Amino acid sequence: KDMVCVSITDQGGGIPEALIEKIFDPYFTTKASGTGLGLATVHRIIEKHDGFINVKSQIDKGTSISFYLNAIADEYSDAIINAGKNTVLPESSANILVMDDEQMVIDILSELLKSMTHNVDSATDGHTTIKKYIDAIECGNPFDIVIMDLTMPGGFGGAEVIKELLHINPEVKAIVTSGYSTSNVMSEPLKYGFVGHLIKPFSLECIKVLMRKVLASKTL
Repeated sequence: KDMVCVSITDQGGGIPEALIEKIFDPYFTTKASGTGLGLATVHRIIEKHDGFINVKSQIDKGTSISFYLNAIADEYSDAIINAGKNTVLPESSANILVMDDEQMVIDILSELLKSMTHNVDSATDGHTTIKKYIDAIECGNPFDIVIMDLTMPGGFGGAEVIKELLHINPEVKAIVTSGYSTSNVMSEPLKYGFVGHLIKPFSLECIKVLMRKVLASKTL
């Protein structure tokens, strides 16, 4: 099969050979403030799309990370772009709050939700999420759904924020997201107060189905 390769190279201090095979392990990090989930998520996404990653590094010279994905012919690309266009949208728009520490994720998810006619606000940390949720209630325009990333820098992620939101509103409809799906919260979201889960990377069709079920008070 034809493949597309994208390489990212830096001129940093390099990665010791003994650590290269560990950099994609969940929760492994050499940074004091790191979560160790960034590269683990990248690795999972690439594998899910039948690709692979190659890492080359030299101490004091830098690191090059290359990922390979199967190339798709134009006719298949058009089919993917047009997929889901005829899917029935929810009967009414919802107010949705998205929490994620990655602005790119917020931007992509917001655009997908807006394409479904939903209204979207966002927050990049748990404390802001709680404040916006309370403010929306006080303004008489509460959020119908909150979509929260499971893991956030500093440890105040979806699993912690949902506890606070349940105190504010026991009927809150919250969805947990993550790119690393072996967490107990992701496998049993209802047990932790969520009404559903969304595994990264997510497709428009997947989000449409999830929104329809949640807005109909069903759970996944």
